[in-house]
Amino acid sequence: MDVATAVYAQSVSIVGSISAPPRQETRGEVFTRRWVVDLILDLAGYTSDRDLAALRAVEPACGEGAFLGPMVERLSRSCRAFGRPISDSAHSLLAHDLFGDNVERTRTLVRLTLAKEGWDAADGGGLADQWVTHEDYLLNRPGYLGLFGRSDDGEADFVIGNPPYIRPEDVSYELYQKYRIACPTMLGRADVYVGFYEAALRSLRPRGSAPSFAPTAGCTTNMAEDFDR
Repeated sequence: MDVATAVYAQSVSIVGSISAPPRQETRGEVFTRRWVVDLILDLAGYTSDRDLAALRAVEPACGEGAFLGPMVERLSRSCRAFGRPISDSAHSLLAHDLFGDNVERTRTLVRLTLAKEGWDAADGGGLADQWVTHEDYLLNRPGYLGLFGRSDDGEADFVIGNPPYIRPEDVSYELYQKYRIACPTMLGRADVYVGFYEAALRSLRPRGSAPSFAPTAGCTTNMAEDFDR
């Protein structure tokens, strides 16, 4: 079983446990419980016994930091375990969100998490601003991730998070067409989360990991086959 199929199967098996309603339906946000976050991070291999500062993890739609907070904790503890300063991890995390209020909340969470972990406040502030960006992941991806072309420098080892579940009718026609051009697996009336899956899988280095969620209604054989290809 390849990585894409394994992640798809795992997503189907746990999605029934995620029932928190979105704060605002048109945003497509579903807030993930901490035990589910920890399970996903463990499945991905994003654990503090690895030298996480030497790897790169991407959170495509960070929301209020349900995933990024625990990821920062694990990254911090990994730096301690491997004798690294937290500054070594400046390029080890990258989180996006389309909404400015989410970006500010998540940056605050990162600063508080780093302070709780005992790091200097100056490092915490600078890293929070660097790690968390106000961007549309599907349209404004950093070039160094090489999402739709392979490069020698800087693809992702992990793409981890809960993508937004946005229906076509909740997006302007012009923006939806841009997403479909960027992400060819968004066939028919595909939900925007399909584009997030495609972009995540395309961005991975060999043996990279992109665990995620898929609502039962969207878990079709054709979709899984598209991701396998």
